[in-house]
Amino acid sequence: MYDINYFSIYKKKKGKSKGLRVFIIVFAILLIVFNAVIIGGGLFYINMLEKGIAEKQAFINSEETKDKIA
Repeated sequence: MYDINYFSIYKKKKGKSKGLRVFIIVFAILLIVFNAVIIGGGLFYINMLEKGIAEKQAFINSEETKDKIA
């Protein structure tokens, strides 16, 4: 006997795309996490550069360095 109920066929077709939907959600979450890691790494790197520059400026501006140069 044939199943002529339209909604049961619709549910069967809709169920096939569940894997694709899960894949898209997982991909979006991973993309967001990856972007957050890249941004966090960039901010950390910039912070380390600023610390290095500040240390070098403090060394250059110290009295000992000025006495050695003069």
